[in-house]
Amino acid sequence: MHPGHIPTRYAAVFASTRGSNSRSRLARYANRTGGDVMDEPATAKALSGYLLRGLDCGALDIGEVARLTGLTRADLEAFAVPRRGDLTASA
Repeated sequence: MHPGHIPTRYAAVFASTRGSNSRSRLARYANRTGGDVMDEPATAKALSGYLLRGLDCGALDIGEVARLTGLTRADLEAFAVPRRGDLTASA
């Protein structure tokens, strides 16, 4: 990759992370409320990992994520790495 491409790639990833509906989907899953998509534990794991990566790169703020999902960073980490045999990590 040419070094000149890095800023636009970063901006695209940043915008994609900010515009994602992963926060609302994970909030519905954690609160066990219905939606137009039926999610399962593997989806919650992927969505929480996506949000954690967004937090780590600075695209998301933990206050914003907590306000929109009701979840803390520890909750996201619990969904991202569930305990062995725990299929429904609790928030």
